[in-house]
Amino acid sequence: MRSLFLRLSLWIACFVTASAAIAPILSFLKARADFNAAMHARAAAIADMASPLQDASMRNDAAACEEFCRRLIRQQDASYARLWGPDGALLACVGMAEGSVSPPRSEEGEQVGPSGDSRLITRKYSSRNFAELRVFPPQKTAEAGGVCVVAGFSTANYDTVRAGLLGTTAATAVMSMAILTVGLWLMRWRILTPLRELNSQMAKVAQGDLSGRIKITTRDEIGSLGRSFNDMTEQLADARREMEQYQARLEKTVDAVIAQLIAAQQRAAQSERLAALGRLAAGVAHEINNPLMAIQLTCHYLESDAHDPDAAEQLRNIQGQVERCKNIIQKLISFSETGEMSLSQFDARELAGDILTPRRQRLDEIGVSVRTEMPDAPVDIVGDRLQLRQCLGNILDNAMFAVEGRHTREISVAVSTSTEGIRIAVSDTGSGIDRENLKHIFEPFYTTKDVGQGSGLGLAISHGIAARHRGRIEVITEPDKGSTFILILDPRGPADAEKSQNK
Repeated sequence: MRSLFLRLSLWIACFVTASAAIAPILSFLKARADFNAAMHARAAAIADMASPLQDASMRNDAAACEEFCRRLIRQQDASYARLWGPDGALLACVGMAEGSVSPPRSEEGEQVGPSGDSRLITRKYSSRNFAELRVFPPQKTAEAGGVCVVAGFSTANYDTVRAGLLGTTAATAVMSMAILTVGLWLMRWRILTPLRELNSQMAKVAQGDLSGRIKITTRDEIGSLGRSFNDMTEQLADARREMEQYQARLEKTVDAVIAQLIAAQQRAAQSERLAALGRLAAGVAHEINNPLMAIQLTCHYLESDAHDPDAAEQLRNIQGQVERCKNIIQKLISFSETGEMSLSQFDARELAGDILTPRRQRLDEIGVSVRTEMPDAPVDIVGDRLQLRQCLGNILDNAMFAVEGRHTREISVAVSTSTEGIRIAVSDTGSGIDRENLKHIFEPFYTTKDVGQGSGLGLAISHGIAARHRGRIEVITEPDKGSTFILILDPRGPADAEKSQNK
């Protein structure tokens, strides 16, 4: 509205100024036309008055000629009058002495009047302007024997009006120039400068720079355009930030999915290798188990008949090593076991008691502080309870071995639920696992323990049990601070349990 009012005011000012400039010109033209019309009328009247003077007797009457001239100067603004004879002699002169010293010519000056040959000449006497009428009555000219009447009329009033009009016109022109200058400056300040700034900011936007803003100094349409541009750039900047954030989230999601796929692929390859090793181990175990049974029975028989104490002690040692071999074989069989599982539904919180209770005495002996974290509500799960107990028991045994001899000996067992499933975590404050060893911990017979302290099958068996329950084991470890083994299980249990439920 303010811009509309400003433009309307500017247009009105221009119209008024133009009107003020045109009005003096029109007035001047009208005054000139009125003056010319008056001169035409006077020329006609003088021509009629001079007609009797064409008679020679009248021309020889000096008193009549002088009376004629006096009658002429009685007219308004008349200053002088002269009467010239056919021979160029001055017959009469009334008024100012200045004047033509030679007879006037008919072709001199501007022709005026409807009849006769009348001429209008502008003369200046004694610093005053006069309009001089030279009237040659009809049918005769000065050279043809006729008289010529010369009458001078003062143009003071006309000159005053003309000077006033010229001053008004000059003042109006100056005012018009001032208004035009102010209008151009306002146009530059209110329109051109903001448009140049808008063009500059648009060029920056075209180059991808959305940080520029237009400074709003008015509340008119230009200011509204600037605010619209600022709103547009802010919306574009917000959209770009959202797009960049979405792209960052998408990249993180893709990276996470790729990492999961790689981990799943690695777990699948690991499971395939472990299955092949399990089948090999099962065949070897069955082949070795029978000779070991024969050796154990023979040593038992020989020990019962041995009379030498040293021989009996050696036989008992042999039986102990045979028993150790049988335990390894049993673990091999458990590692390769693929038969049916004894599935049931139970509370996952009970597994903590299942693995801690048999090992409570050993935990107290090595001075381990045990902490459990259980949810208040039951956590139902379907699975083979004995196998899951064995799976977590192997993990707990490794945790006990890791904290033994450490300054801080703490083990925690936590049960929780997440979107991935049921999580059972066993944490210790041991020395952690090196990155190089971490890649091999689920491989059969791989162990970092001293000879005779472990077979290297515990975590491999746990990994197989977790896979049969559609689960997995994740390891979080930090050198010299401890490790956390997390058993993640599907609450629906193994695939066989889901099939039986669908039936």
